[in-house]
Formats: sequence, structure tokens, C-alpha cells
Amino acid sequence: MRKGPMKRFITKIVRGFGILLFASAAIPAVSDEIHVIVSINPQKYFVQQIGGDRVHVTVMVYPGASPATYEPKP
Repeated sequence: MRKGPMKRFITKIVRGFGILLFASAAIPAVSDEIHVIVSINPQKYFVQQIGGDRVHVTVMVYPGASPATYEPKP
């Protein structure tokens, strides 16, 4: 039994809405805070001074570690 052109069109529309529904669930919520990752502590200071309360800064190189020999983990 063949589907008519109108049934095929409606099926495509329903599938499209389903895809949009699942895709919108994967989009993270918008927050007011910007997450920034810097490599060394002096950069953290500058980013905090520029961004103020709107940024959350994470430093990759731990205190006491050498930035010259630091290798990030996968």
C-alpha cells in the first residue's frame, strides 16, 4: 500500500519536530558566568581583573609545578 504525498509530508514534519526536540534537550542551559581556562597563574589574575564576577577561571598548571615541563592529560 502506497502512502499519499500528504502522508509523507506529515511524516517528515513529525520526524523533524522529533529531531528538534531531542537536539534542544542536548543544548546546555545558558549561564551568566563564563568559564575560562588559562595555563599559568599570572594569566588568571589578568582574566579575573578584566572579567570580574562574570568569569570563573581555572588554571591548568598546578601551584608549584613548572609550566615548562607541564604536559596536559588527554
